[in-house]
Amino acid sequence: MRPTQIRGNKMKKIFVFLVAVMAVTTGMFAQETVDAELCKIGNDDQQIRVKFIEAMQSGSSNFQNIRKEMLSMDAQNQTYVSNLIDNRGWPEKLSDCANRAIFYVIQHAPQSFQEKYFHLVKEKAEQGIIQKSDVATLEDRILMRSQKQQRYGTQTINQKTKDGNDVTYVWPVEDEEKIDELRASVGLPPMALYLQLVESQLKRKIVWDKNLTITDFTVNF
Repeated sequence: MRPTQIRGNKMKKIFVFLVAVMAVTTGMFAQETVDAELCKIGNDDQQIRVKFIEAMQSGSSNFQNIRKEMLSMDAQNQTYVSNLIDNRGWPEKLSDCANRAIFYVIQHAPQSFQEKYFHLVKEKAEQGIIQKSDVATLEDRILMRSQKQQRYGTQTINQKTKDGNDVTYVWPVEDEEKIDELRASVGLPPMALYLQLVESQLKRKIVWDKNLTITDFTVNF
């Protein structure tokens, strides 16, 4: 083999190596960018909801503006996440905050969006990527929106009573006798403790009236 051929072969190998390194590096940067964007989405999602709850509790005149801001943000986040999953699937090796952000976006989306990606949420919970309680919460929300009894008791609904008072009720539960057993199976606390925690967060009484059925509620999801 002539010297010029040897040099040519070496240059070719070096070029192939550099291309491979660039591809790996580009992939790493892309992964880091996606992770950072998702973490920001998750953080923004939670912050706007804190503002929303505070405005609701205080009766702020800015309540409707915050609600509109929250819904607009949700729509943008859904576009980002749906494009990501539809084109790349649920990315692997994401940070905890990035994985949780994807769940937040799905959880706060319209029912059709939730149903579309429910199997992925369930799959990721089985892999230990997100918590089983997340699947339970999403399943309950889909059931409630479908006008069906929930399984794990994670969903509540505001309802006007006949005397005009605004009361927060637990959405009817499928099996009240086994509710704590089911909750324990997915890492959720007993129902009584859960209601205390929700009341503390929302600063309002949560009523679990086991005599109420789905037909007792006027719903507009």
